[in-house]
Amino acid sequence: MKKQAQPPLSEAEFNQGLAASWQIGAGQLYLAGTDLPAVHALPDSWRELLASGETSHLKQHLPLIWQAVRRDLSVSLEPWLTAVNSVALFIPENGKPHLLYGLRPHGTPELWWGLPPQNPNALPESLQAYWPQLPADIQRWYGIHSSFQNRYGPFPFFENPDNWQWLSELVGEHPDSWAKVELNPEKVLILGTSRGFYFGLWMSDPDSEAANKSALGVLWDSEHDKVEFLDRPLFDLDEKHLAEIFEDLT
Repeated sequence: MKKQAQPPLSEAEFNQGLAASWQIGAGQLYLAGTDLPAVHALPDSWRELLASGETSHLKQHLPLIWQAVRRDLSVSLEPWLTAVNSVALFIPENGKPHLLYGLRPHGTPELWWGLPPQNPNALPESLQAYWPQLPADIQRWYGIHSSFQNRYGPFPFFENPDNWQWLSELVGEHPDSWAKVELNPEKVLILGTSRGFYFGLWMSDPDSEAANKSALGVLWDSEHDKVEFLDRPLFDLDEKHLAEIFEDLT
């Protein structure tokens, strides 16, 4: 039997989700279909997505925003797009605007959010040199949201580009699996953590010969102390890790 479509989140539910999030501060909420503030530089795709509060409009325009990574997230993205039933705009008192995604996995209201696309030239000068090392799929991801936060899967590090997190900063010990593959935790840039998994990129010094190549994806299972390397980070992560989490999302 086909599952019944879940109703959109109400304004109260959006506010409850915002209040429960430790990552998002105070600000102003704008629901889809309302007049958006003209003073903020919002992506055109956001304005089009938020132009109407109708579910049919949402389902028509939401896939267009995520088109660039459809092949990278070939397993998990489609169920997620299907589950999203409402969107809103949140403009914090400090910081960049957030595009809010509302859904009801198992009937329970839940919020996901993303910041505007990342402009590489807007990064601190000390970090711009790392951008060419980001694999193409990661760059496509940042072309949608410069930070995408939820309790599952990867989330980019550009939420606070002045404070990149390296594996050595998150994990004090040096497990046996790292030594076996000569993994340098000071060079592994963490993109996300979930359920004991650490997902990141093994970067090279910007002035080294290796900096001309894409960084290698790294997935460390802290529970079993196992390191996997991902040639296509988002695609491989989707196949190996995200699909299991997202399969019952709707």
